[in-house]
Amino acid sequence: MTASPPFRTTSPGIRTAKAATVRQHLRQGRETAFLDVRDAIEYAEGHAFGSVSVPLPALERKIAALVPRLDAPIVLLGDTAGRDKRAAQALAQLGYRDITILSGGLTAWSAAGGEVFWGTNVACKAFGAWVADVRSTPLITAPDLKARIDAGDDLVVIDVGPATEAGPLSIPGAVKVAAAEILYRLADLAPSPRTTIVTASGGHARSIIMAQLLIDAGVPNPVAALQHGIIGWSLAGHPLAEARTQPPVSSAAVAAAQTQARRLADKAGVVTIDRTTLEQWRRDDGRTLYEFDVRGGEEHRAGLIPGFRPLPSDRLLPLVDQQVGVAGARLVLADLDGVRALVTAAGLRQMGWQDVVVLGTEHAHALGPLQAGTPDGAANGTPAPAKGPTAPPPAEAVAAYSAWEQQVIAQLRRDGLTRYRAL
Repeated sequence: MTASPPFRTTSPGIRTAKAATVRQHLRQGRETAFLDVRDAIEYAEGHAFGSVSVPLPALERKIAALVPRLDAPIVLLGDTAGRDKRAAQALAQLGYRDITILSGGLTAWSAAGGEVFWGTNVACKAFGAWVADVRSTPLITAPDLKARIDAGDDLVVIDVGPATEAGPLSIPGAVKVAAAEILYRLADLAPSPRTTIVTASGGHARSIIMAQLLIDAGVPNPVAALQHGIIGWSLAGHPLAEARTQPPVSSAAVAAAQTQARRLADKAGVVTIDRTTLEQWRRDDGRTLYEFDVRGGEEHRAGLIPGFRPLPSDRLLPLVDQQVGVAGARLVLADLDGVRALVTAAGLRQMGWQDVVVLGTEHAHALGPLQAGTPDGAANGTPAPAKGPTAPPPAEAVAAYSAWEQQVIAQLRRDGLTRYRAL
């Protein structure tokens, strides 16, 4: 963030700024790492939209992956306990050179007109709520789905919840598929265009996002998201069961998915770059660059695309705010078949990440043989496996979540910092 009269220098490389100044800067869409250094619980109880939770005790361990460029502008949000100042000093000692403390923390943010959002993984949940509201994504209720399953209707339920979820979390007969791999595997799961595809997840943000991506990709099948997700299914009194594992991908499925992914990417304005452009960007010290190999975990264990951080698509698309610390940065996605990178990039562009591109598959192959490395390149930690409820949660919880969705849509409109876009 470039110094200007409203900023006050407190020490070399560290400045302070009023909340209104920070909000004006964020609206301009320039590169900024907006880091909330309070505890995770405090963050969940209220935070600024677009801020990335990096609790002070974990800052030094996580910062290099979240903010890889030392000159990237950093804005710190802390509290009266001085955690923002301690974070600023720690970052300065690590070599970061453009650090601004938001004066007054979250209280000042709210007073300046900034909305305060509560909850975890808000970026994904809010986007799901926005998609359902703006795009009118088709939904199917749990009773209707149960009736159609019992009647033997031609349909397939695809559980697009996190791969780390464990326990009896799914609809009986559902197939577990990592979120952005759904198009990659669709032709094998539903070879007939008459088969209805129902997407499901623990809540329903992911299922709505992925259902709409399928529709935007032009799949010929009827598509719907399960209303209120697997929680709604459980509340309706229906049993839960282990999801089936995703089958191997056939060459025919990949070929079909390549066409559909390209159609989706074109609608979203995704650009494909070559190796020369990638090398130029790698040498550009004035922009932050993230490079992600978005293939699946098993593929990563077999070898990594040289120079790219391994991060499966289901860890990046729904959790981008936990993996990318610098808003407005360049993101280059790669795979080896031209499907998952395109689907993930299309989703991210709709979420407001405008400078996300895909490395052409031939150029990804030309980087050289796959390399050994650590399969999981997550920047902000690997979440523990989520334990699914074995008994239905209170109905009030679903009602509260529905109310939260309506509230968050209103908040997004008032806040004015989101850049969601519909295809």
